[in-house]
Amino acid sequence: MFLGHQKPFTQTCPPIGPIAAEARRQGAIIDWDKHNWPWSAMLVPVAGIETIELSNNHMWRLTPFVFSRFGEPAPDWMNRSFDNRGWAEFGFQTYYALLNSGFFIRAGAGTANGVHPVPLGFSRVYVKIDGPFSYQKWLEGLKKGRSFTTNGPMLFLTVDHMLPGDRKKIPAGQNTKVRINLKAQSVNHLENIEIIVNGRVVHTFDCSKTENRTHCAYNHTIDIKGTSWIAARCFEIPPKDNVRFAHTGPVFFDDPTQSLLPERRQIEFFLDSVHRAIERYGDKLSPAARAEYQKALQAYRAAAKTGINSQAKP
Repeated sequence: MFLGHQKPFTQTCPPIGPIAAEARRQGAIIDWDKHNWPWSAMLVPVAGIETIELSNNHMWRLTPFVFSRFGEPAPDWMNRSFDNRGWAEFGFQTYYALLNSGFFIRAGAGTANGVHPVPLGFSRVYVKIDGPFSYQKWLEGLKKGRSFTTNGPMLFLTVDHMLPGDRKKIPAGQNTKVRINLKAQSVNHLENIEIIVNGRVVHTFDCSKTENRTHCAYNHTIDIKGTSWIAARCFEIPPKDNVRFAHTGPVFFDDPTQSLLPERRQIEFFLDSVHRAIERYGDKLSPAARAEYQKALQAYRAAAKTGINSQAKP
């Protein structure tokens, strides 16, 4: 998806690279509709994906999950269930793997109202802006990563007074204490709030123990070491066969001596997906289109060696 371009495109695709370059030249944001189309993994390094729809059009409001076998399968290590919660977790784990690989991707959302049985704005993204609202300010805030995505609750995160999208240098090779402030609000009862560091849940707050189950606020201090990112997510107690959550974008901390590298299984997930696409499309791809898949393979292999310090550029 291209958000904010100024005029129609005249290029055809594939290849996708020239169109993405033109979109960016026009000031557009390039949004990743879903993480597991057969060509999705190729798009991240080739098109320069900037936002991921963590809450997307496969999350319906009042109906059971119906896309249990859609697209590229999740690897076994994700341990996903084939329901709404499992679909959300599949997206989260893909997002974390990309962040660990050095791709600065913002939290986004999409509904596909009119295509799927969900109301307009069910899956949505909120962006922090300063001063009076304008669409241009909203786009600029989204590019900075000042966002959280949700299909229910509101979730606000600061880390050492920094907002999602911010980054800070930390002392080389030392443990650093950071102060995390969280606030969640919801129409329905909240279940929990989780702190995520480099893709792992490091602390969970049980909202059932609060007096007001629809408003939860916590302050917490954790230690980090080496280049890291911190985000948060929260869940409502959902209706049957559904999921309600919010997820913030990350705050980054840079140690110039310790890059954050993806886990081997994370980078293999992307490499395997690109290889399967090449095998599937075979001779149907033009030389230029096939070259884009090869470019994606090279980018993921490089990410496995260099990590977040070399690629994350908020």
